[in-house]
Parts: sequence; structure tokens; C-alpha cells
Amino acid sequence: MTPRIQLSPRDRFALRLGTTVLLPALVVGFVLIPLRERQRVVSAAVESERGLLARELALVAQTEDLRRRKEDGQRALAEQASRLFLMAEGAEPGREPEAVLDFVGLAAAESNVSILESRVVGGDSLGAGLGVVTLELVAQSDLQGVLELLQRLERGPKLIGISSLRLEAVGGVEQADAPEVLQLRAQLLGYMPLD
Repeated sequence: MTPRIQLSPRDRFALRLGTTVLLPALVVGFVLIPLRERQRVVSAAVESERGLLARELALVAQTEDLRRRKEDGQRALAEQASRLFLMAEGAEPGREPEAVLDFVGLAAAESNVSILESRVVGGDSLGAGLGVVTLELVAQSDLQGVLELLQRLERGPKLIGISSLRLEAVGGVEQADAPEVLQLRAQLLGYMPLD
């Protein structure tokens, strides 16, 4: 049997007081503070996951709208496909845009507009299987011819965009009843499928 230690009342009081102070301090230091820190970390992780879930739910809600918009775009492209210029086989945007040049030349001839210069200045891919060829056009005609050309390009069977347009009077003083000759400078965009 182990001998029993006899403590004086003063030592017992000190031991009780130490236990009363030390035990709660140990519980706070080694249990409560780590639990509170762990709870803070878990709460931050839960908030982060809630934010991520909210973004994912928003994307899921948009998928139907995005799918509908994509189908609408594809339907519009299919409806307008006949208005696109067909590129020569193997040509890249900006190269061999004869179809665009021919169309503009024909529209100018039908409008009594003389083309002084026409040249390709660039080409690019617009994405979604579309490409664009940029042409510069310098031509001369009277006001009626210029208006007819612009109308033919705008309302014609092929899709042509006009990104810039400038008209200038050509020549000196003309007779009062003679039509004024105008010089047309335009930058035209011809659209074509890339696939």
C-alpha cells in the first residue's frame, strides 16, 4: 500500500486554488481556443463554398438562355448563309476575295459608277465560323450613281458592310445643268464562312 501524503490545510488550500485557476486555463488554452479557431476556419470555408455554389447555380440557370441564344445565332446564320461570300478553296481571310471584288464591281457597273481603285486591305476571323475581308474602294460618279451603288450594296443579295465613307466633289466649276462628279472613298466589309 502506498503511503498517504499528509498536507497541511494551507497546502491543500494552495492546491485547490492552483487547480481552480490552472484547470480552466488549460481547458481554455488547449480546448476552447483551438475549437474557436477551427470553427472560424470551417465557417470561412463554408462561406467560400456557398459563394461558389451560388456562382455555379447562376451558370446553370444561364445555360438554357445561352443554349437558346446559340441556337438563335445559328438559325440566323443559316438564314443569312446565302448572303455570305464563298471563298476560294484553301484561301485564308484577306486572300483571294474575288467574289467580294466581283460583286462590288458588278454593283458599281449597274449603278454607272466608275471604279478607280479597289484593293484588299485586310481580313480576319470573327469566330463562330465567320470571316471578314476589308476592301478599299475609290470610285467616281454623279450623286445618283453613288446613291444607287450604296443602295445596291446595302440591299443586295450579298452581305456587305460599310465601315467608312467619304464623298468629295471632283473638278472645277461645271456648267449649271451638268451633274456634279463625286469621288467616293469607302471601306467595305465582305463576310464569308470559314468552315
